[in-house]
Amino acid sequence: SNRLLSIIAVHGLNGHPENTWRHNDGHFWLTESLVDSLKPHSVSIWTYGYDASRFFRKSSSTVRIIAETFLRFLSGRANFLTSKTIIFIGHSLGGLVIKKAILLAKNNYKDRYPDLYPSIYGAVFLGTPHQGSALANYGTNLMRLF
Repeated sequence: SNRLLSIIAVHGLNGHPENTWRHNDGHFWLTESLVDSLKPHSVSIWTYGYDASRFFRKSSSTVRIIAETFLRFLSGRANFLTSKTIIFIGHSLGGLVIKKAILLAKNNYKDRYPDLYPSIYGAVFLGTPHQGSALANYGTNLMRLF
């Protein structure tokens, strides 16, 4: 069917592409509540997953690398996104990934993401540490001990 709105949710640290958005009782609110509230609009819901646990290990993963991988994932599905409105939902680190992906798409949209960037309408950030996180500083200091 012809989808006019795509909502793409990105989980945070130690999150999961589906379980992050699922209540303990099994209710998957992205599809069971959000879509119902947006009817009669045609909506598709996507979730994006990445190995968030790598941030707790010595790793080359950065928000930028994950954002670039996310953009390649979306670009590979451009036929599903063309002529659609995209709204991102990011939880915690997922929000930072979304912010970086939007900036990268904006800066490279003519060459690399011509169909993607113009479709981005907005983003919802849930528990995203826009100003950094004191917990991240503790984690960095703890990693220096090892």
